[in-house]
Parts: sequence; structure tokens; C-alpha cells
Amino acid sequence: MRYYRKRIIRALIVLLVIFVFVFFTSYAQFKKGTLIFDLGMPYGLENIIVMFFSIAAIAKVVFEISSVESSKDFKKRVKLEAP
Repeated sequence: MRYYRKRIIRALIVLLVIFVFVFFTSYAQFKKGTLIFDLGMPYGLENIIVMFFSIAAIAKVVFEISSVESSKDFKKRVKLEAP
């Protein structure tokens, strides 16, 4: 189970880095006045939407990392409290 937890944490950290990269790329494109993707929306709206969803994804990944780590502590506490 320990290997599984480490593997999940690594994957979540990779996702976190990807979403941070997308956020900063979208922010840079917003400052330049260009599009990050060409979805047919005005550049400002599109980049703000991408930045919003990137922040939401970053928050979700951080929550998932904390839940994986807290489940480890919970199982350790339960094992210690068992008679």
C-alpha cells in the first residue's frame, strides 16, 4: 500500500505542475492579448476561463494530496487504537 500511495502522490504532483504551467501560460497570453486556445471566444474571456479552471484544478489536486496523506494518518491512528 505504501508504494501505491507514493505513486498516487507523484502522479498528483505531476498534474499540479501541469495545471500551474497552463495557468501561467494563460496569464502570459492574457497580458499579451493573444489566445492560448482558439475556441472562438474573445481572448480575455477565454484566458480568464482557462485561468479559473486551472485554479480550480490546482485546488482539487491539493485536496486530493491532503486526503491521501490524511488517510495514511487515519489508518495509523486506527491501528494504534485497536485493542
